[in-house]
Amino acid sequence: MVRWVNDFFIRKADLLLRVLDSMWKSAPQEAELVSRLFEIHGISRGSKILELGCGNGRIAINLARLGYRVTGVDISPMLIEDAKRKAREYNVDVRFVVGDARKVDDLLKGKSFDAILFYWTTIIGYYDERTDLEVLRRCRKLIDPTGVLFILNHVNRDYEVLLSGLYGKMRIVEETIDMTILEEIDLDLTSSRINSTWRFYRKNGEDLIFIGKSSCSIRLYSLHELISIAERAGWILEKAYSSLRTLEELTKPTLTRSYHLVLRPR
Repeated sequence: MVRWVNDFFIRKADLLLRVLDSMWKSAPQEAELVSRLFEIHGISRGSKILELGCGNGRIAINLARLGYRVTGVDISPMLIEDAKRKAREYNVDVRFVVGDARKVDDLLKGKSFDAILFYWTTIIGYYDERTDLEVLRRCRKLIDPTGVLFILNHVNRDYEVLLSGLYGKMRIVEETIDMTILEEIDLDLTSSRINSTWRFYRKNGEDLIFIGKSSCSIRLYSLHELISIAERAGWILEKAYSSLRTLEELTKPTLTRSYHLVLRPR
């Protein structure tokens, strides 16, 4: 396993869990947008959904609340345990599994799904292009013949290159109720990897108390690069969107931070 993946998602998963918990407030609305896209592409409520890199279940659980039959897979035991707790709290039936997406077809042997979902730049880009190709090939084995692959909210390399050119190394401050997170972002053009270091501070009145640091490194893809990898893995593009809210199609150059791909098995 790549060292940063082990540190970020397993050894220091408690830090990431704080970030994911802060994102739950928007999760029902995000799931509604995903559901609308599902419906447009023939994935009705009641369909079997596999979410890879599901974290602590904010999308998977809210899709289950909308009537989908959801399986969520994540490499982090801590995040999966939290997802199971939240599923019980929301009284929904979601199957959560600890596992490595690089072996997803072995992990879920004998299962098939109407749709497979990657959401929020998850898994694709964590390792290298060869691994991303292999992951998408393994997903191809789990999809029904009329199924659909959704790669949504995936960060756009071209956008990040523009930001890097304008601002260089970036620093972003994020606030939650009880925590401040300082994120430092550096894009390496020679490898197309965006390297991020997150520093976490607990609020104590007007003081900030350092509680930990975590780093990640993600290979970024332009739209055409990821489409090419998916096609080599046995998928064919059906639609590309610049926004889940407007469902504007990506048919001409558009400055969008993330893109949304809908693909069918070839």
